Amino acid sequence: MCKAALERFTTGLAAELYAGNVAVNVAVNALSPNRVVPTPGTLFHHLTAEDDPDAEPPTVMADAALALCHRPAAELTGRIAYSQDLLAELQAGGMNAPRSGGRDQGAWAATATTASVSAAA
Repeated sequence: MCKAALERFTTGLAAELYAGNVAVNVAVNALSPNRVVPTPGTLFHHLTAEDDPDAEPPTVMADAALALCHRPAAELTGRIAYSQDLLAELQAGGMNAPRSGGRDQGAWAATATTASVSAAA
């Protein structure tokens, strides 16, 4: 599924669940990195290098995904979020988020284009 279709699917499903007053705590969000993440795929296609200073550390995406999963569904649903922007927004709002515990311990304070879906139950 292409990124735009995934984003439209995310907002549409979130609106359907919200409008239907679904009795479970479900949030539907799409999460993308602000910058390219050095994954096996991006490294293979030479989109980035492991030591690229402009690349986004994988722990930033992990921290953002954890933040999405640990917020109340009514608070964060139907979002097309970018990892670093989301973390900065939550930090500015005084909201704490769990940390992934990865190599880059400064990821939470960082400022964040492959899509993934995060759902909180």
